[in-house]
Amino acid sequence: MTCRFTSSFTIDKDVTFGHFEDSFKQSTRCSDTYLRPDPGGMMMPWIYVLISLICHLPSVIIRVVKWDPAQHMALGLAAFNIAIIIQSYASTKMAPDQILGWMPLTAIQEVSAMLQIVVLILEEPGHNAKVLAKALGNAFIQFPGLLYKRLFDRDGTFHINNQQGAMLRFRTNPVDARVARQALVALTASTFGLTLFVLQLYGLTHAVSGRKQPDLVMKWCSPAFRDFTLAVVTGTCQKFTIVSGGNNGFDCIELPAEQQYLWLTGTIVLLSCTIVAQAADLVLLLLTRTERFRGAKMRRPWLTMFGGVIILVILICYGVFTSRQLPAGITKTIWVYRKAPHDALGLVCEVHLWRPGFRGMILGLSDAVFSDWGDVYYGARGKSEL
Repeated sequence: MTCRFTSSFTIDKDVTFGHFEDSFKQSTRCSDTYLRPDPGGMMMPWIYVLISLICHLPSVIIRVVKWDPAQHMALGLAAFNIAIIIQSYASTKMAPDQILGWMPLTAIQEVSAMLQIVVLILEEPGHNAKVLAKALGNAFIQFPGLLYKRLFDRDGTFHINNQQGAMLRFRTNPVDARVARQALVALTASTFGLTLFVLQLYGLTHAVSGRKQPDLVMKWCSPAFRDFTLAVVTGTCQKFTIVSGGNNGFDCIELPAEQQYLWLTGTIVLLSCTIVAQAADLVLLLLTRTERFRGAKMRRPWLTMFGGVIILVILICYGVFTSRQLPAGITKTIWVYRKAPHDALGLVCEVHLWRPGFRGMILGLSDAVFSDWGDVYYGARGKSEL
């Protein structure tokens, strides 16, 4: 360490560098350990994003070539994405310093899929909103009678002396099962698409307001900061005072939230582009003819389909890069200053830090998204034991 502190240099309240001079001369080395952020300081691990990309690529390919088999896959992915986004919003309270835990950038693929489902069903011959609504209404009206016949009337007829059966036998127009199914799919897709769009707007609003907040900091915690640690000095002679940690079970230091500011800006830009692309795809779906090009139908939300893939690739590349880097403001080698309240002299030791790796990324994201589950997530012994 080349930092030349005077004996009166303040390490902490009522503690100066003079309390550590004797220990500093001995060049004590402590165990190497990791540094990971408090909940909300980690984005989705890149391997999770890669799995999401692998799940979405078949859907994109099927949607380009043949749409019908991809409908149920798209609805399932949309339902899962809605659940994750709502859970992350609720758990992080959409705090700007936890943007990496709640940014809704992956919703673009599902919005485009829901849009495509609704438009293509409405564009089928003889289909319009009125026809689909009528078919769905008739199906719901006749459902009790059909269910009764299935359960209690195996021969498919109602008995005259069965008063309950007579009451449940509705005389309505026959239901086209295919049209009714398509109407139900269109209704579900519309609900999912609108929900995702509202969640996108909600996230964009909070990202804009969060970007305006000055001096955001992020807590980074390490096992090296326990045992009466008062302060940490980096290789660039910058001192950080120890603060209490969150869910990690040990204390932390506060570093400038440069990565959070970056992704607040990135969320604003990408979500704005996403919303514009979704609007453009809606217009293209309504105006484009159903002509084919090399076997693929042209009426597809091309901008959002491939824009969503590009966003996933960006998240993967960024995740791989940051998983190998320590945060800005800290160095690989630090000096930890420890002093118990009743000790006359303190201990200073050298510590080498490394990134938390894939495990730390999983813990950082999981703690942010599921922390409001309490004992269900942390277990009966509580978060301080982890």
